[in-house]
Amino acid sequence: MKKTKKILALCLIAALVCVCFSGCGSTAAPASAKSSGTEGTADYSGLTLRLAAQYGMQYAPVYVLKEMGYLEQLLPGVKLEWDQLAGGSAMNEALISGSLDVAFMGIPPALIAIDSGAAYRVACGICVPPAELMVPANSGIKSLADLNAEGVTIAVPSIGSIQDIMLSTACESQLGDANALSDNLVAMGNADAYAAFKTGSVTAHFASMPYIADEQNDGMVSILNADDCGGGASIVCVCTEDIHQNEAVYNALLKGLQMAVDLINTQSDQVLQIIASNENCTADEARTYLNWPGTLYTEDVCGLTRLGEFMAQHSYLKNDFQGFGSYTWEGAMEGK
Repeated sequence: MKKTKKILALCLIAALVCVCFSGCGSTAAPASAKSSGTEGTADYSGLTLRLAAQYGMQYAPVYVLKEMGYLEQLLPGVKLEWDQLAGGSAMNEALISGSLDVAFMGIPPALIAIDSGAAYRVACGICVPPAELMVPANSGIKSLADLNAEGVTIAVPSIGSIQDIMLSTACESQLGDANALSDNLVAMGNADAYAAFKTGSVTAHFASMPYIADEQNDGMVSILNADDCGGGASIVCVCTEDIHQNEAVYNALLKGLQMAVDLINTQSDQVLQIIASNENCTADEARTYLNWPGTLYTEDVCGLTRLGEFMAQHSYLKNDFQGFGSYTWEGAMEGK
């Protein structure tokens, strides 16, 4: 029953992808650069690039990319439209409907969409974030086995999210059944899950940063982390085929993200202020977030093969896993 319910939920996600994909034409190719009258200088004033990220510290490279204006420097005259969306499903819908060119999301939603025929691929990684399953310190819950009970609820961002896949991986290794806790899952965005967790409306929260630190400060404890689930996995940058085909634009996107990741890894005062402004925290808190165990800012795409093989085996994907290169644009670097 648990496996059937999860498969039905995933089929609904895949169906949404297929409907969006079949119901729209391809987006118009990005405008080509025009001569600006200056030798060696391109003018991208005819180009609008639409980008969207989600919420949390794993998207810090996007904060830096935006605040430092790297894309504007690399693509003079470009018009950028930024948005924030609440999950991978919303990202997929926007990408496939043609209202978005570039998105930042976890690997599992991207694999589900690509497996269902979406015409986008992974360009690079931006961060391997920490992920921890938090419970109240006085709850008596010490392990996954303690959560396998009627009435227990575990908040994850969505079915098919990285937290869902990680939890399934841990359930398989610790409880002998990847779907052991499927009936206990509640799909809820991190901010809403944090609020519900504080009031006791949910039993546990599989959280990302900064919510892990916030919940620890509120007296919650971690009983599971990414290492317990086989390892961390990247937040990735995905882009449509139209963007990939415009070599200058695609290379500028990769270069801008590389500059953002490099700057973040300096942990300079400038970086801390950018993060503090976006996360509504202090510079000291921003430094704590950057150095939280399990955090790695890198353009390598980590965990895609491991997650893809698991997802195919457990019916998150309709098809067999086709290998790293089938889900990425050429040049993407595979990390551990």
